[in-house]
Amino acid sequence: MDISEITVKGKTAITFNIKVSPNANQTKWLGAFGQDFKISINASPDKGKANNALIKFLSEEISVPFKNISIVSGETKSFKKIMIFNISKNEFIEKYENS
Repeated sequence: MDISEITVKGKTAITFNIKVSPNANQTKWLGAFGQDFKISINASPDKGKANNALIKFLSEEISVPFKNISIVSGETKSFKKIMIFNISKNEFIEKYENS
């Protein structure tokens, strides 16, 4: 998986790409999709419901506050770039592997 660690305004952040499959039976990690992550979301893409469900899922899975996660690009597409503040690349990988 391609995860970048960056510093934004003095804070550590990571960015990575996700392929989202909305309208799924359950929300869960589906593993790798090329160099990206793939996640199924149990929400429709209507009016941002799937985006909110995605951020909530990530927040719960990696124990990061909802407000620290944002969709940088792809808000209306299935491929999204995610940014998460206050977590290192190694911390994220450890939490991902243990989820």
